[in-house]
Amino acid sequence: MEIKLNVYENNQSNEPMQTYVCYGFSFETIIKFEDFQKKSQGTEFKEQMKLILDFIKSVFPDFKEEHLYKLRPNDLHDFMISIGQSIKGAYGQAEKN
Repeated sequence: MEIKLNVYENNQSNEPMQTYVCYGFSFETIIKFEDFQKKSQGTEFKEQMKLILDFIKSVFPDFKEEHLYKLRPNDLHDFMISIGQSIKGAYGQAEKN
């Protein structure tokens, strides 16, 4: 598994200035993802951004807060979907065994 999250310098940037790569995740990440999903429901955008930052920092401890605002919405969406699908796949696999 390899899930990437690209950070761009600005709106005109064609290439990312930083790429964070997740090769796997722990049970802690699964718990944090489930917490994020529960807490983010019905919250305002600014509060969701704080929750997203907390979650991303659990996946990438060296993630810089200023990079959160340089993410592209589609990239963040794809990253979160990929993490969710991977967690469901890994967790579902663990439950079967």
